Amino acid sequence: MSDTRAEVKRILKGLEFSSGAAVAKFVACAALAWAGAFLPAHAGLAEAGRWSLAIVILGAGLWITEAIPAFAVALLIIGLQIITLGRPGGPLLATEDTKGWEMFVQPWASPPMWLFFGGLVLAAAATRTGMDRHLAQRVLRWSGGRAQVLLPGLMGLTFLLSMFMSNTATTALLLAMLRPALECLPQGSRTARSLLLGLAVAANLGGMGTIIGSPPNTIAAGLLEKEQPVDFLRWTLLALPPALFLAAMAWLLLSRQMRSDSAAVLPIELPENNPTDAPSARWQRLASLIIFLFTVTLWMSGEWHGIPTGVVSFVPIVALSMIGVIRRQEIKRIEWDVLILPGLTHGGYGKWER
Repeated sequence: MSDTRAEVKRILKGLEFSSGAAVAKFVACAALAWAGAFLPAHAGLAEAGRWSLAIVILGAGLWITEAIPAFAVALLIIGLQIITLGRPGGPLLATEDTKGWEMFVQPWASPPMWLFFGGLVLAAAATRTGMDRHLAQRVLRWSGGRAQVLLPGLMGLTFLLSMFMSNTATTALLLAMLRPALECLPQGSRTARSLLLGLAVAANLGGMGTIIGSPPNTIAAGLLEKEQPVDFLRWTLLALPPALFLAAMAWLLLSRQMRSDSAAVLPIELPENNPTDAPSARWQRLASLIIFLFTVTLWMSGEWHGIPTGVVSFVPIVALSMIGVIRRQEIKRIEWDVLILPGLTHGGYGKWER
């Protein structure tokens, strides 16, 4: 009992400290936002613009200081937009307009949101069936643990997975694969630094390659939706070449840094699967691969069949659920905090045609 009380006190003490720091950061960010938006003259900026500027500064400050989680900042900004800009008779809407605030929550049902959700479901299916681990194991066997061979293989696999999976999930998967090797390398090893940097750079650049690769992509596509719609194939054709070029440049630079100890053979092994998860059947893995390829094909051929990309996202959501690959556990594990972020910019600033 005494041990339990001591543990509770320790947890409460940690919460008290972090909460106090978070409140101080929040107050400082709020004061800076108000001062930056309302103290200068800002000639030509209307009241709605001032409130919008204040919300932008506040959101940026909270994200930088990490006073509260990123998804909470997104929800806070949407709430502040509704209170300051979406109220009837406020600086943006007429008194009789009682439904104008809905423009700030409409993005939750927008096509880009469903597109990104479909990507998250595909990523969950890859993890559930072990397709991601299978690809990682293939790269390891191909490289033989040699650093100079492993680097381009690692970056290529990370780039490919990040085109369809969350950058965070891809990095976490391959970092787990790298951990045994990194622990065997001496501190300050150029090989360790190059592998880690290659993993991080490839994950970010791979996220540029498709419209579902990263939340900012769906935000940009949503903002362009009315003026110049960008489908899955067009985005890939425009974004993939520069992403591949930058990845190649990064590989060349990192490869030069690790030449001094390139002869080392790295003892890398994949960690065991989580024993609490029931393994999927072989037919489920094959079906998931077929669904994955079919979905990507529909995304990339939208100009020919005419089905909107957001509607195509329902294919993996429904099909993977029907065959039992996506269960309640997988839905709970989806990165909902990441899914919240695209709804912020897509629905907030820049939709004031009223």
